[in-house]
Amino acid sequence: MEKIRIRAEEFSRRIWPIRSIPPRPGMEMASEQPEYVVPEVLVVPEHAIEEAIGLLVEGAKVVAEGAGAAGVAALLHLPGLFRGKKVGVAITGGNIDARILSNVLLRNLLRDGRLLRLHLQIPDRPGVLADIAGKIGGSGGNIIEVSHQRLFAASSVQAAELEVMVEARDPAHANAIVNALSESYAVRRV
Repeated sequence: MEKIRIRAEEFSRRIWPIRSIPPRPGMEMASEQPEYVVPEVLVVPEHAIEEAIGLLVEGAKVVAEGAGAAGVAALLHLPGLFRGKKVGVAITGGNIDARILSNVLLRNLLRDGRLLRLHLQIPDRPGVLADIAGKIGGSGGNIIEVSHQRLFAASSVQAAELEVMVEARDPAHANAIVNALSESYAVRRV
């Protein structure tokens, strides 16, 4: 905590929103120049807040908006600051839009390596899509989305480009899926 000295007038100006709350009995300013403790302010990047929201949803089954997950984000982003200390974090505010929550969770899956976007150059012939789906399914992957482009993006009339979004259990599983596809096709992770 950082201590700063401010005059009573400045302190009163800063706390004007809570002036209507009645003070507890016996609470009075003790001197002309009192000291007030101003808590330290920590700033964390947005991706840490996204990670905290995802961790709360997946691990604790708690939905929190960005501001409500900021304390957890600080713990994740600045672990050295809290190491060896007993820390309590208030998790507040479930006022998060469903679309934003969905995007945050998907971005966490991408960062964690559990959601892959694969780009493949494939021959444009019958059975190729079924073969690719079979290799992904045989490896235990779950196909989320497929984009098959044969007219505009392909380098030849006999070729096509395929972009596949696949869900995996973890990064090692994702690598196994890519390796299974790489045996037969040119695969690039996007």
